[in-house]
Amino acid sequence: MSDILLKGTILGFEEYREYVLRNIFDDASPFRVLACLEEHIAFLVVNPFVAAEDYNLEIDDAAVSNLGLTGENMQHVAVLCVARKENDHYTVNLRSPLIINTVEGRFQQVILQNEAYGMEATLSMSNYPAPAPPAEPSGRPLAGRPPLSSLRSQK
Repeated sequence: MSDILLKGTILGFEEYREYVLRNIFDDASPFRVLACLEEHIAFLVVNPFVAAEDYNLEIDDAAVSNLGLTGENMQHVAVLCVARKENDHYTVNLRSPLIINTVEGRFQQVILQNEAYGMEATLSMSNYPAPAPPAEPSGRPLAGRPPLSSLRSQK
């Protein structure tokens, strides 16, 4: 997957609107990085179906309209969740996914009304290797942020 330029907002980071979705891990990894182009901020994201195979996404008509989603381009929409490492497992926020229209280059974070989805659902990594630390093109870890490996359990 090549880089995809996107415009949208993330709750708590509304002042930033320009992002790029990057596949900096191997193609088998469910992880991607959503990097802000306006500030040195990046988010580790993952397809929510990795965490919950029965994930059922119901978004309101306003979000569908805002993102320009139609029956024709719906197959180009990726639904992602922000993931973070805590102790020896990852958690994902299934309640507030990022809805991405890769054709139009737009995304929106929505809050689902379905309270069955938690904000800190455990992500089983048994079928996937943990992501390697992201690196700049020079191969060095991204400046200003600890590498992902530093977030792993220190057992």
